[in-house]
Amino acid sequence: MSGSGTGTPSVPGTPPSEPLTLNEARLHLRLITDPADATAHPDDAKISGLITAAREYAEQFCQRAFAVSTHTASGAGFDVALLPPVASIVSVAYLDSAGAEQTLAGSVYELNGKPDAPALRLKIGQSWPAIYSREDAVRVQYVAGVAPADVPYLVKAAMLLTVGHLDANREAVGAVQTFSLPMGVQSLLMPYRLGLGV
Repeated sequence: MSGSGTGTPSVPGTPPSEPLTLNEARLHLRLITDPADATAHPDDAKISGLITAAREYAEQFCQRAFAVSTHTASGAGFDVALLPPVASIVSVAYLDSAGAEQTLAGSVYELNGKPDAPALRLKIGQSWPAIYSREDAVRVQYVAGVAPADVPYLVKAAMLLTVGHLDANREAVGAVQTFSLPMGVQSLLMPYRLGLGV
C-alpha cells in the first residue's frame, strides 16, 4: 500500500477494532436474525478472520486505511509513502551517513495538509539530515485510519459482500466452475479509490 512518495508498502499493525462487527457479518451470512444475538457460533473465529481479510482487501484496492492502527513504512529518503488518512506521526528513524540509526526530532518535520497525499515536510528553517544510501534508510511509524463509525457505508457494504463471497467459496477453484471476487465489490469501492474517486 502506498500514498504519496516512495518506498516499501506500509505495514499495518493490528487495529483495536474492525469497521464491521461480528454480528453485522453474522447477520449478512444469515447465521442470526437478531442483531443483538450474542450466542457463540462455531464459525465465529473464521468469520472474524474474513472480516479482517475483507477490510485488508478494501484498503489495498482503495489505498486508504479503514481501521485505525499503527503503520510502518520505509524508503530511501524522507519522501516515504504513507497510507491516508494519517492521524499522526509516531516517529521517524533514519540511518545517518555512517550507517548508525538515529531518531529525527519532531521539531524538524511536520505532516503536510493534504488528506489524500500525506507526507513528511520540513518545518520552516529546518533541513533534512544526510542519510545512508540504502532503500530502507528512513523508517516512519505513524497512525492511520478512521473510526468504524466514519467508514462509508458503501465500503462496509463491499466488505460484507467480500465476507459472503469468501464464506461461500472456501477454495480458490470450485469443483464445477472458477470463482472470483464479484465485480460489485470493486464497483462499491471505486468512489473511494485513491486518485480515482473522492
